Amino acid sequence: MAEAERYAADINSIPEQSRTKLLSKISYINEPYVRIENNRLIVDRNLANLDVVNFKICRHIYRTYTNLRDEMVRNGYNITRHSYSKVAEQIQSSIKTRISFKNLFEEYCKQKSSRTMFSLVCFDDICTRIAEKNPLVKIAYERLGENKVRELNYHVGNIRRALISDEPISIQYKIVRLINEGLTHQVAIPKIKIKECLQRIYDDLGIKRKAKATDLARWYDIKESYPKINGKTVASIVIIRDKMIVK
Repeated sequence: MAEAERYAADINSIPEQSRTKLLSKISYINEPYVRIENNRLIVDRNLANLDVVNFKICRHIYRTYTNLRDEMVRNGYNITRHSYSKVAEQIQSSIKTRISFKNLFEEYCKQKSSRTMFSLVCFDDICTRIAEKNPLVKIAYERLGENKVRELNYHVGNIRRALISDEPISIQYKIVRLINEGLTHQVAIPKIKIKECLQRIYDDLGIKRKAKATDLARWYDIKESYPKINGKTVASIVIIRDKMIVK
């Protein structure tokens, strides 16, 4: 700045006519912080201040995490500490590991709530990997929400039923979708198990009806069967095919 001020003062001290002729032949001043204005050299202190700010940013504020944190707090930002969890580490690893739905879901929630502009971990990448590993995690998070999934105790069957219950389709289609989730076709299923499954479906959908195993005939071609299980004959039903097409 001192050199720029001396240089500008020297040029500006030249008589105006000579100074105007001199500056008209100069298209660029090779001197920091100096510019030509009205045939005079002007020292721009804002340019010098900008250099000071840039120097502080590069050599001080961004030099360490502590400096950056303190500067952000001073400017009104909230700083949240995020720990890199074991689940995230397993997901990022190339080694195939089995992770429970509960752990995947909680990690997904954690990543979503911990996203910050200056994160050292790529949260979106981890969330994408979780969704690839178990697509139900993302669907449940977006459609049911954290609290609902926790209320369902992370039970995958209960979550699927809740998702189907929430779909904008007719009640009959919902019933068939839920039956298909809970009961296997082409095998003999004890009537007591069918009755329990149907009653749970009715309750989930708010249907005031007492379930009977033979209700299946409303939506499926069925046949009765009496296989022996542990030496005892058990009244059962085989679901042969759907009577309606359910996507």
